[in-house]
Amino acid sequence: MNYARVRKRPSQFESVTSVTREEFDDILSYFTPILDRRMRRTTRGTVRLNKRSFPETLPSAAHVLFF
Repeated sequence: MNYARVRKRPSQFESVTSVTREEFDDILSYFTPILDRRMRRTTRGTVRLNKRSFPETLPSAAHVLFF
């Protein structure tokens, strides 16, 4: 399922996520800094030394939240 494609269709987006696009954007504004904080550390709890990046399949915080 493609986030960008589904986002363009309001009724399909709401049926998949159970929220409207506006509500999703509001949730995303809270989710993004939390995800960023989580990605600063490794699973062992140490500070990540290399670049924090999203995999190609989930290229942004919006994709992660949508998934």
